[in-house]
Amino acid sequence: QSPSPVSIETYLMSTFPTMQVQHWTIVLPWSISLLLGVIVPCLLSILSYIHGRHYLNDGDDAADDSLFERYHRKEKRLKRLIAAIRRHRKVLQETDVDHHDQDAEGVPRWRLPCSGSPTATGRTIRKVPGMCAICLGSYECNDHVVWSSNPKCPHVFHEECILAWLVRRRKQCPCCRQCFLPKAATTAA
Repeated sequence: QSPSPVSIETYLMSTFPTMQVQHWTIVLPWSISLLLGVIVPCLLSILSYIHGRHYLNDGDDAADDSLFERYHRKEKRLKRLIAAIRRHRKVLQETDVDHHDQDAEGVPRWRLPCSGSPTATGRTIRKVPGMCAICLGSYECNDHVVWSSNPKCPHVFHEECILAWLVRRRKQCPCCRQCFLPKAATTAA
């Protein structure tokens, strides 16, 4: 036969016969730990969830947007960015590479129009390093490269690399922190 269950009060009375154990000395610590350890955190998390949902939906148009509307806004922004950088874009060809001028790693430099000048009117040629500063990949023939419309920024990047950089709402060149896009494209984006 199993022994009958013994209450805590009976156990304490038998262990410490001279000590008078009051009911509150057992119940009070247990109820405080239950209150502070379980009930209060649950109530706080429920209240913060309710308050957060109310705060987000209280006049905040971004929270009321559907997933489709947010996607549509991002797509429009991406199209504006692509349109802004297309004027300063070139598909690299074999005639653009300068095999006689190489950097320290032996990567040849490329001849491109000067910073700030669009592809169509870029009569002045400059030599740029043979690798993208974002992905650190060397430029190859048929790569699409892009440079800034800002004449103060001399850097050139793969089109995909700089687009990924600009989509994250960064308006500056990743190397020199000069404004990479024209002012009209940054305010519309």
